Amino acid sequence: MTLWYNGILNLFCPFDGVCQTINVKFMLKGSFTELWNKAMIYTGSGWLVLVCMIWVSGHFTDNVERIVFVSVLAAGYIAVYMLGFYIKRRHSGKAVNL
Repeated sequence: MTLWYNGILNLFCPFDGVCQTINVKFMLKGSFTELWNKAMIYTGSGWLVLVCMIWVSGHFTDNVERIVFVSVLAAGYIAVYMLGFYIKRRHSGKAVNL
């Protein structure tokens, strides 16, 4: 259960009954672009490790499979990256219309 009150996020944990409070005003500093780029770099690094593990596992038998694998991953990564900016632009447009 999540409760918002004056910029403070109260998280309730139902398992142990402990309530945690986080001041979200100071949690995320920076522009959306800066935060989105950092998130994509960190998650991209994690995905790169997983891709390398799949690559060296011997799962791919020929070069065509390798090319398809890398092409789909690159296209997906770029699509997710661009989708973040599309969502930001759409959200900004809605905020202005309110």
